[in-house]
Amino acid sequence: EGGNLLARWQHRSGRAQWQVQGYYDYTERDGPPGGGAQALRSYDLELQESLDLTGNRIVWGAGSRLNRYHITNTDSLIFDPDSRTLTMGNLFAQDTITLPWRFDLTLGLKLEQDPYSGWTPLPDVRLAWHAPAGALLWASAARAIRSPTPFDEDVQEKLGGSVFLTGNSSFKPEQVEAYEVGYRGQPLQSVSLSASLF
Repeated sequence: EGGNLLARWQHRSGRAQWQVQGYYDYTERDGPPGGGAQALRSYDLELQESLDLTGNRIVWGAGSRLNRYHITNTDSLIFDPDSRTLTMGNLFAQDTITLPWRFDLTLGLKLEQDPYSGWTPLPDVRLAWHAPAGALLWASAARAIRSPTPFDEDVQEKLGGSVFLTGNSSFKPEQVEAYEVGYRGQPLQSVSLSASLF
């Protein structure tokens, strides 16, 4: 069983637009007698401002998420500890700059904080060209991570009474450097095309 609630407030003043968003989610999963069960409550709050300036569109903001969970262990799958309250946060800023010859340059940086690995910078850059006839060509580069989870650090799984899988408190975030080029357009009136290589 579960449910969620989303509330959003938006306000425009001159060239600025503000948005505050709150989100709550509740999920509970029961198991048979002797089986595992889990309950998760998530609380999320985000603030964002967009500024439309001459030649620039700036978006910045911050967010925070709290996850509170409890897991009912089984004989073969054990989480230690079986409950946690995990808090994550982020700060982000992005500037889209209008350049000559129908180019847009977007520069962004997100600072993400998670309870396992601390603060991590996640930069990205994108260059887009608005070609004639409505086509769009772009190239981008970005850095992303997969942060550790309770399954990576807290789990212990047994098979026939022997431990064959265990978490590692030294687990490091998985990182990826991503590069992409793409095209989107409508070469014929009845045909649209989008393609990307990454």
